[in-house]
Amino acid sequence: VGDIASEDLAACAELAARIARRAREQLGADGVNLLNSCGSAAWQTVFHFHMHVIPRYAGDPLRLPWTPAPGDQDEIAEAAAALE
Repeated sequence: VGDIASEDLAACAELAARIARRAREQLGADGVNLLNSCGSAAWQTVFHFHMHVIPRYAGDPLRLPWTPAPGDQDEIAEAAAALE
């Protein structure tokens, strides 16, 4: 995964799993994608380590790879509040 120390990667994975569980519990997600893209051939567009925690719902329109675009700020704020 390139530029992240093993212990930091482990901590990120643990936190991502906790957030994923919370997304299912608090947001009613049917599933969750945990995604890290490493390199432009893997759709990376922000060139530092980061993990996407993507709540998924049956029939949602998201298809991978996706083109990043701004989301609905009110919907994002509401989801963030539910995950606190």
